Amino acid sequence: MKIVRRLTFAALASLFASCTTYYKDPAGDSSNNAVLTSSTYDHFYNYECYIVKDVDGLPIDYYWVGPGKKKILLAPGEHQLTVKAAYSGGFQSAPFEVSETLRVLARPGRKYKATGKIESLRASIWIKDEASGEVVSEKKRADLQPAMQGAPPTLPIPPVMLR
Repeated sequence: MKIVRRLTFAALASLFASCTTYYKDPAGDSSNNAVLTSSTYDHFYNYECYIVKDVDGLPIDYYWVGPGKKKILLAPGEHQLTVKAAYSGGFQSAPFEVSETLRVLARPGRKYKATGKIESLRASIWIKDEASGEVVSEKKRADLQPAMQGAPPTLPIPPVMLR
């Protein structure tokens, strides 16, 4: 019985240890790195945000810090970033989202922000230099899709009758 428990524990431990490898900030002097942040504009049910999902194919771990407060350090050089645009137009609107991959050339000591614009359920996504406002990646446009698989474009809310 003890052998079965130990084997089960060992199997589960190895399974959880190999689940996901997250992006890690570069080692060494952090002043030589660029800083990247996500943009979040939210108010419970009405929001627009641009969240960095991964860097060079490795997902960002937002477990302890939310996307709007997380600072991602980038080593100088070219990086491939996946940015998710998410949007909800209010209480009667279902959430929409889309992800795009952008390339950026990170320069030492610079601060960058994932940002964009949403118009008529089309998202434009890009990375900008926070100090100058200069766009440092290509701008990509894509149609937003319902965030939940099979969700209707809007959620029906019954009218409230007041007397």
